[in-house]
Amino acid sequence: MRLKILSTGMLLFLLGLNSVVEARGSFYTVGKNLSENLAQSTWDNLDMDCVNVDEFLRILGDSNDRARKRIASLGGGSSVEDFGSGYIQGLINVLEVVIEHCTAECSKIGRFAGEQAAFIFCEVSTAAGKTATFKGLEDIPNIGCGEPYSISCESEFYSEAKDMCSYYARGTTFYKYYRASYQGCCSYNPDSSR
Repeated sequence: MRLKILSTGMLLFLLGLNSVVEARGSFYTVGKNLSENLAQSTWDNLDMDCVNVDEFLRILGDSNDRARKRIASLGGGSSVEDFGSGYIQGLINVLEVVIEHCTAECSKIGRFAGEQAAFIFCEVSTAAGKTATFKGLEDIPNIGCGEPYSISCESEFYSEAKDMCSYYARGTTFYKYYRASYQGCCSYNPDSSR
């Protein structure tokens, strides 16, 4: 779980939320455990591999039948609401872990791409005696979690280029070389991302 700095008001709210969760009782816990266990075992069976995210989501979507049957068996009232709230919470708990894991993978790849592109940029700039220009990607990649990739690529490119060839690592031509907003080397296709 990520460490967050909380204001006193937020801390009191979260403590109050814990009391609400405790008051919900066993139906909340049953729903939470059901979805959490299902989602976690599905993710584990898919080797916790980010390339399997589509399959992971499909399997979880198909599992809604189990939840529907359980909800129908509870009848109505607060027990069914508690079960539903718990079910959603358990699912979100696992989805958060999956998102963090896959974002980390995309960030690693982005940093690598940025580092390599900065090396080429500096070599070309030095050989040409001027800031290299980027002609654009012929095939803009369809990176599933594009923004973390792009941000990591841009950050790494910038810092590496500043270290390797600071004379050329400035100005509009430099920024256009790597920035995704200019269709630079750290671009991805946001319309095709998952």
